[in-house]
Amino acid sequence: MRTLITYCRAGQFLLQLCYGRPTGERTGNRRRLTTPCSVLGRKAPRSSFCPGLLIAGFVLAGGNAFAQGESAMPFLLLTPFAEANGMGEASVGNHTDDPLAPMVNPAHLGMLARHTWFSFGYNYTNRLPLFQQSDLSLQTFAFNGGVNLKKLDENLPPVSIGLGFSRLYLDLGEFVRMSTSGPEPIGTYEAWESSNQFTAGIEVDFWIRAAAGVTFRSVTSHLSPVGTEQEPGVGEAEATLHDVGFLVDIPLVGIVSELMGEPIEPIPSIFPYFDWSFGVARNNLGQESITYIDSAQADPLPRQARAGMGLGFGVQFRKETLDWRIIGLKWTIEASDLLVRRNAEGWKYQEGLGDIRFFDEVILGRTNSETEKRSGWEVSLLEILSLRGGRYEEDPMRGNRRFTTTGWGVRLAGIPKLLRALDVPLGGEGIAGFLLAHLDVRFDSSQRTHPLLDDRFDSVCLVITN
Repeated sequence: MRTLITYCRAGQFLLQLCYGRPTGERTGNRRRLTTPCSVLGRKAPRSSFCPGLLIAGFVLAGGNAFAQGESAMPFLLLTPFAEANGMGEASVGNHTDDPLAPMVNPAHLGMLARHTWFSFGYNYTNRLPLFQQSDLSLQTFAFNGGVNLKKLDENLPPVSIGLGFSRLYLDLGEFVRMSTSGPEPIGTYEAWESSNQFTAGIEVDFWIRAAAGVTFRSVTSHLSPVGTEQEPGVGEAEATLHDVGFLVDIPLVGIVSELMGEPIEPIPSIFPYFDWSFGVARNNLGQESITYIDSAQADPLPRQARAGMGLGFGVQFRKETLDWRIIGLKWTIEASDLLVRRNAEGWKYQEGLGDIRFFDEVILGRTNSETEKRSGWEVSLLEILSLRGGRYEEDPMRGNRRFTTTGWGVRLAGIPKLLRALDVPLGGEGIAGFLLAHLDVRFDSSQRTHPLLDDRFDSVCLVITN
């Protein structure tokens, strides 16, 4: 499998740590190493739980198993929150209010700012549980703030602005170093990779809602603090990258209502809605390569293009200041492409969306052997309970990852809305009334059904709406 060999020089570095005789020992979450590397003048470590196998597992667990072998730092291609993973990892064109969504498409932050003052999201994933390594985990969090100028003053333009900070942290666990002359430990080290992100987004609402965003990433890869005897350098690298994204949401029923001059209200206080959204993002732009060992063996970074669309429809209850979606359905589809292409001379990046054919793949739903396809659905009831499902597909010659996803979520916001719809008095004008009207606490969980994955994503979010 090309993936296991060409993951990048980082993969080669860790595969070198696997050469030699395994100790076959493991203590708790620690992995013993016995590799011919030079540490403080002593012969050192290699892992009985082979780090190369660990990296191979993460390559298979990321996005395109074949394509990710073409670049370094494939953890940057992970979809890091439960809602999207429950919908087949599709999120770039799906209009969502999840606080972690700007990590995939920064334009989501502009949409979030339209109706939220503040949002926080946290996700935890125990990676590759079938490998029985309990300290392998993926953790993400995000803080976002936003302002809708129109809600501050009716005379201001319908523009929303959002700012956010997020972090993606992949914990690869603790490794125990040992000398090749014996099994006695001579030290330990932690292997990890992280990305700190600052995001800015803006949204304009003139019948059609259009948003754009940019994210600046500071990325660190710390695979090993020591080098091998064969080559200089250590398993550490840094990168400075950025993402750009666009998202358009078309409220079809709302536009028709504006043209008619009156709302579509088939039943008193009951209104249908039908939204059509499109999104595009280019991730990990800027710096083109990193070096773990020497500059002659530099590897490309995982520059990626994603394009998708989403449909959302259902019915909502409106009464005075209450806007409550009773039932909603979402469906989304997405195509993505790692823009690294290797040839006899080395490698190069593709421009634009790479091999993505937007109309064929996103609109018509056709397959393309050069890209990955994601699709998913969601059913929500009373803004309290959501059920999700999805599918991920790639070409058999480029990894053949084909699996389904499932997920569910619960949120607090629908409960006070239900009580208000029943004319139950809540909290008055004080702090309690404000929190009941504007505070939302959510929990989402999802799981991927794959022989090598089977990992679970759990997210907790707190949102204060405007």
